[in-house]
Amino acid sequence: MLLAVNYGLNMKNKFTYLYSISTNKGIKEANEDCAFIGFNKSNQCLAIVCDGIGSEKQSDLASNLVIETFRNKFLKKPHIYFIKEWFKKVLFKASVQLNNIYKTKKKEIGTTLVLCLISNNNIYTFNIGDSRLYHFSMNEYKWKIMTKDHNLFNFLVDHHAPKLSFNAHQKNLLSLTNYIASSDLKQQHNKFNFVKFNVEYNDVIFLCSDGLYNFIDLPYISEVIRKCGMKRFNEIVPTIIQKSLDNHSNDNLSGIVIQFNKEKKLID
Repeated sequence: MLLAVNYGLNMKNKFTYLYSISTNKGIKEANEDCAFIGFNKSNQCLAIVCDGIGSEKQSDLASNLVIETFRNKFLKKPHIYFIKEWFKKVLFKASVQLNNIYKTKKKEIGTTLVLCLISNNNIYTFNIGDSRLYHFSMNEYKWKIMTKDHNLFNFLVDHHAPKLSFNAHQKNLLSLTNYIASSDLKQQHNKFNFVKFNVEYNDVIFLCSDGLYNFIDLPYISEVIRKCGMKRFNEIVPTIIQKSLDNHSNDNLSGIVIQFNKEKKLID
């Protein structure tokens, strides 16, 4: 399980970045989620959450491998200029490594991914599968989902399917239609959603796996952020995870909360 430190303060940028990160196996025997946040030499920030899936055990191999690949490629670059092209290249490299696991170990494993690369106030967001990124705008004072799940429901919506199709598949509407798969030797399913947006002072972004967001209300996150403040910012995601467990989450849980702050020093 790759996990960065759970509290950070970065001051060499337009913003001070405050962040909290945590991952938890929940009621499952093993944690197949993985999360990372870090900074390169030019103080761009990379945040990722992956949710391992598959028909066999050890799907954590997929989530860890994908994050490790992005982490290494990111930290080796002093600055990333063409972010979308960089993402495509690293995704291909990670997919090839997953394919090698399938070829040698015949393991049918894979992972979802939600990733954002932050460069000043620009947020470059990518997702594959159903891990999500939410944005809280202080100006509008509301949460908004910035990613789009790759599931059967959205597939049918995008293809203007008749109501009959929704009724016929109502038990499987949340089934994934896309994820990073070890057996996808030609990377035919490595389709991703991309969105770029800007943040302002005191805005918040929240990256999370489905074991977390399915069992939490977004206003509760704002409440926790308010209560913890800068002094206990590291407690935010663990608190959210515990609330989801109290609400009977039945999956692994992972999240990253990042706030864009004006403060220039940490309050003791």
